Amino acid sequence: MLDTEHPVKTSTFSFGLGQEQRLLPICSLGSQNSAVTMKKQKFIILLIILNILAIGAFIIWYCNRTYPIIGHDYRLFMPYMIDSYLHQKINGLTIQWYTPSFAGGRPVYSSPEDLQFSLPQLLLWVVDPWTAILASLLIFIMIGFVATYYFLKRLLGLGSFASILGAVFFIANGFYFEHAAVGHITYQAFPLFAVIVVILTHPRLSTWMGGVFLSLVITLLVYSGIQNIAFFPLISIIFFPLLYLIKPSLMNWKKIFSIALLGGILAALLCGSKIYAIYSFMRFFPRLTQDNYTTNLWTGFVAMIHQLLGTMTLAPFYQMINGQHAIGFIEYLIKSTGSGYEYWELDASISPALVILLAGGAFAFLLHKPDFKAPVNKRRLIAEVCLILAIWLVIEFTLAKGIIYPHLRNLPPLSSLRGNVRYVCAFIFPLAVVGAVIFDNWTKNWKSKTRTLIIFILLDGIALGSLLAFRSIPTQNLMFVCDYRPMLNTYDKIRYDGETFPVKYVIPEAYPWSVFEENATNLIDPYNVLFNPLKGGYAPALHAGSVDDIDNGFYNMIDPTGYLFPESNDSSRFERIPVSEKAQFLDFINRRQPNWKLPRREQILIWTALVTLVVVTGILLAYSARKWLRFPTQRAKD
Repeated sequence: MLDTEHPVKTSTFSFGLGQEQRLLPICSLGSQNSAVTMKKQKFIILLIILNILAIGAFIIWYCNRTYPIIGHDYRLFMPYMIDSYLHQKINGLTIQWYTPSFAGGRPVYSSPEDLQFSLPQLLLWVVDPWTAILASLLIFIMIGFVATYYFLKRLLGLGSFASILGAVFFIANGFYFEHAAVGHITYQAFPLFAVIVVILTHPRLSTWMGGVFLSLVITLLVYSGIQNIAFFPLISIIFFPLLYLIKPSLMNWKKIFSIALLGGILAALLCGSKIYAIYSFMRFFPRLTQDNYTTNLWTGFVAMIHQLLGTMTLAPFYQMINGQHAIGFIEYLIKSTGSGYEYWELDASISPALVILLAGGAFAFLLHKPDFKAPVNKRRLIAEVCLILAIWLVIEFTLAKGIIYPHLRNLPPLSSLRGNVRYVCAFIFPLAVVGAVIFDNWTKNWKSKTRTLIIFILLDGIALGSLLAFRSIPTQNLMFVCDYRPMLNTYDKIRYDGETFPVKYVIPEAYPWSVFEENATNLIDPYNVLFNPLKGGYAPALHAGSVDDIDNGFYNMIDPTGYLFPESNDSSRFERIPVSEKAQFLDFINRRQPNWKLPRREQILIWTALVTLVVVTGILLAYSARKWLRFPTQRAKD
């Protein structure tokens, strides 16, 4: 270490040199240290970029394994994206309340899975649907990776290598990869949980700005399909007690609750019209569903372990036993959960590198002798109890049984959610953070930086190399059955040829991706979990043929206001559009915005959202300007 108290010693043989000349060795050493630090920073940035590129390259390959045949649920979302794009091309960036394309005419904005204001939908203005979906995946991966690294490095105080590993462990998981591959676009924003953690725990972020940022993240989640809303509370109840045990100073409860309250209020103002629309639809058509698995609590817990070990850890062992494909692993995973779901719905695999660290940390914990004479830290004890209860609650949610969950499952919106096996994802981020902490505690006191680097490269290599295990999964288990080519052809005609595809016919069995080219609406919505059960109501009301056919004073099209706002439009469920509303009928089949009425409450909520968006945008611009203008001023002073 440089002795700054006795600088003369560094220039004993200065032979009468001046003071500035005698201090040159010290300045030279400072410059050398600065250069070393700069090189290290560049090296860390390079490692971050390389890891993001590796994960991004893998997800692009995985989703394109059988291109142009892609994941089955893209049959659901991609026609809806094209439909909303066509609406926006004709009407501008207005709310698409209804569509004539599907089920004889139905609501759009009121669907919890509506994507019309999501990132992939926005990208549709510049690239085709498949490229837009892949690009948004990469954007969310990059944001989640950087946010996780920032939290671990800057806020939790871990080393750079540990922080990179933690980010890799969180982003590179089977849960995210599988749902991306099969077409669950509404899961793309899952990595944003790391952003929420940064917002809630950043010590230098003001409460006001934290609330603003949090509201924007929540709004993005709601308008991206609302699926992650169910996951994030379960991740939170595990993670925040765990964070208190790791670094209590980050848990400023007063500030966290203030940010959460302010963010929740602003998000309610921004999303109020969307939430009210969803409520208005589901008051008539509640999706009541429940999962019931054949496992008990013990066998279900073992199945959860298998889900978390999953493809990246277990599949290679099964592959060695069975040969080229991990058939045995897939069969056992499906059977062990007792859920009846397919492989892609169950895999939530974490990295084997993380498993190694967790096993090592558990072994070290068991060898550690507790100090029974130490005074009891009541706050820490409360955090430990909360963590245990949170883990138990997440286990009950995942297994759809237990002591607490049966009393909650009938509450809205839990009564409308299924696929409880997905809730195992609540463990991924907390385990990734624990793994990073274990690595940091293990290596931070090592004198040999080379040794630390070697261990990091080994674990990082295992984490990224384990992605190759997905190659052993047969494509039939991934449900790659959606042909993208017809949808690309439709998109190209809309974008480059100016086609609007007005609706002229009712073709009962037309597929969702073919209704545009056939200038038709169909009487099926086979992949829509909200509208497919309603087929018994809307299908008998219409007949195959022209939408202009008039029968008993009604056109051959469903009046979609009957699903959503019947009181304001004097309509009813499954009723057709009356001839007295010819103008609205013509607008509807030509994809223009019909002049159907909205309730006063909905109108107020829309204007409230617009005003709130303007105010929030102004706050962000002012905050950004203040940050950018501060630096030149500060440098001038220095």
